[in-house]
Parts: sequence; C-alpha cells; structure tokens
Amino acid sequence: MPFFRTFIILVLTLFWGCAGVALESNPKTPVAIQTFEEDGYILLAFDALDRNDPRRAVEIFEMLYKRLGSLEYLKEAIALNVAIGDYLKAREDALIYLEVEPKDMEVRRALIGVFASLNRLPEALAEARRLLGVEKSEENYELMASLYFVKQDYVEAEKYLESAYSLHQDEAILDRLTSTQVLFLKNRDKAIAYLESHSRIKGCSEMVCEKLASLYREKQDLARLEETYKKLYEEFGEERYAKALLEVLLYRKEYDKAILFLERSGVEPEVLLDLYRFTGSLQKAQKQAEHLYAIKHDVTFLGLEAMLQYENAKNQNDPKLLEAIESKLRIYLQERQDHVYLNFLGYLLIDHNVKVEEGIKLVEEALEQLPDSPHYRDSLAWGYYRLGECKRALSEMEKIPLSEIEAEEEMLEHYRLIQKCAKKSSK
Repeated sequence: MPFFRTFIILVLTLFWGCAGVALESNPKTPVAIQTFEEDGYILLAFDALDRNDPRRAVEIFEMLYKRLGSLEYLKEAIALNVAIGDYLKAREDALIYLEVEPKDMEVRRALIGVFASLNRLPEALAEARRLLGVEKSEENYELMASLYFVKQDYVEAEKYLESAYSLHQDEAILDRLTSTQVLFLKNRDKAIAYLESHSRIKGCSEMVCEKLASLYREKQDLARLEETYKKLYEEFGEERYAKALLEVLLYRKEYDKAILFLERSGVEPEVLLDLYRFTGSLQKAQKQAEHLYAIKHDVTFLGLEAMLQYENAKNQNDPKLLEAIESKLRIYLQERQDHVYLNFLGYLLIDHNVKVEEGIKLVEEALEQLPDSPHYRDSLAWGYYRLGECKRALSEMEKIPLSEIEAEEEMLEHYRLIQKCAKKSSK
C-alpha cells in the first residue's frame, strides 16, 4: 500500500507543476483542478505518515486548513500533534477548533487529554465537566474518573466509575470499579457486593467469576469459593477450574464431594485413585488402577492393581489368584526394581510357601535399598522361619526395636512363633 501511494504521488507531481502554472496564469482555474490540488496534498500527508514523518503531515494539514478553512484538516492536525507529544500546539489548535464547533466531543476529549498531559488538571477537570454537561455517557464519566486517578483522588474516581457503571452495567467498567475499590480504597467487601449483584442480574461471566474467586480466596470464604469454581467449570469446562475446585474440596476435607466430582467430570483420574485408597474404597481403587494401566500402560498402576487385588481377595490362598498377582508383580519388577514391590512379592512367595528361597532373595534386594525397614526385616525373618532356620530368623527379628514389633499385631505374632521355634531347636 505505501508503494502504491508513492507511485500515485509521483504521477500526480508530473501534472501538479502544470496545474500550479495554470493557477498562477489564469485566475479562473476550474474547480476540478482546485479539488485535484487538494487531493494531492492529502496524498502527500498520507505519504509523510507512511514515511514516519508525522510533523510533515501536520504541516500539510494545517496548510490545508488555512487555505480551505475546513475544520476536518485542523482536527487531523490536532490528533497528530497529540500523537507526537506537541501538546502546546495541540491545545492551541483545539481551542481554535472548539470556538467554531463547541459540541465536538472528540476534540474536547482530546483537549482534556492535552491539559492532563501538561499537568493542568484544574483546566482538564473543567473541560470534562463541560463535556458531562453536554452528554452523560459512560465514556465521559470514565474520563472524569481517569482525571481523578491522575489526581490520586480515588474516592471521586470511584464515584464517577459508579455513575458510568450504572448506565449499562458494562463489565469492563465493573472491572475498573472493583479494582479501584480493592487496590486503592481497600474496600474488598464493597467490590464483592458489586460483583455478586452483577452476577445475579447479568450472570457470572468468566471475568466476574474469576474476580469473585480471587476475592473469596483472599477472605478464606471457602464455601463461596467452591461454589464459584463449580460455576466456572460447568460454564467453561476448562481443566484449570476443575483443578481449582478439587483443591478447595480437598482443603475442606470434603472427600465424598471430591470423589463424586471426579467421577462425573473424568478429570484427574490419578487423584481419584488416591482418594479411593485414602477413603478405604479399595474395590473401586483396584478398578481405577486397572483402568489407568489399560489407558496409560504405566506399570505403576499394574503394581498397585496387584496389591489391591490381593487385599480385596476373599480367599487370599487361591492358587489362581496368587499366580495372577505374581505375574503382574513380575511385569512391574522387569521395569522397576522398587523396594516396596520387591518386598511385597517376596513376602507373598514366603507367606504362602510358594517359592520361599526366591522370596528371601527378593526381600534381601528390598533391604539393600532400605536397610532400616522393620517390615522388610520381618519378611526376611519370616522367610528363614518358613525354611526352619529359627535361630537365624530370631537373629533378624532382634534387629527390630521391640516397640515396633509390639506396635503391629502381625509382626508380634511372627516374633512369638519364631521365639517358640528357636527355643525348641536349641534343646
């Protein structure tokens, strides 16, 4: 587009000189040629703007105003002077313009901005009041508010923003109004009241609900925070709102609500698994672990499913059950030599007299990773007991503090049986 304009100007220049001569030599120049000259100057002004030379464009528009008397050119000059920061010239031209067109809102607003930029706030406020006298619009109320912001009179700024908002309940104005109340007037409750009222009348848009959520969080009003995030998620379906709602529910220890929400929404399936386990819903936890392994192919869930399958089994001695669990745990251990699962499979093989010696080896590997674990030490002792090595079993049990043995029923039972066996073998 700039090249196109430049091309036209080059072509026009060839004829412009001739037109200029004709104007000088013949006072009765046709009107068409005068219009052609005016259009040429306009193109030159646009070309100056394309070349980032706004001052040249100002000169051309001011010249056109002086020669033709059209206020449109003076208006263009005012706008450009404001843009380049020549506020004194913009003020001078604006005052001239408004003497002829006192009801032009755009130029009067520009003049108000010029006064504010020149730090002449009393004059800016006087002009803004005149503007409001002509038209009580959102834009004019906001302009008054902005001037009081510059003056750091936030109480007056709030009043004008309230007047602006009262006209059409515009959300952008509500945003500025409530921000003023929170940040400058430290009146959070008033901001909340405005936002809640708007929400009831106009609906809770994303901006309004997010702002309410932020204020509820600051106030620790968790019940309303929960309700707001629920609205946001139901309306917009974004995962971030689901996570925020879940965070509130967990903080409030509303685990049943959290589980119901996760079941219905399908978000955060791993958290749902944790909640099932935490609340003792082990059958559901097993199914969730199985589901997660099927879709993610992560052995973490396969190992967990195997543990839960064993815990949930009505008959833990069922050979088919034990075979299935052993198979899953071996798949897990092919990828990860995790001490928890090494001990679990090892203890399983020992306790059910399936492969005791292999079970002992697995438990020993677990102890290499976590040597101070009383549970792993108990598993090892139980393995020796199963092999009939009672003194060795007792030696391992005695490495566990007595207080920890007595704290767990199963471990205490093992200790008593091992002690009894060791006494018999020493006779």
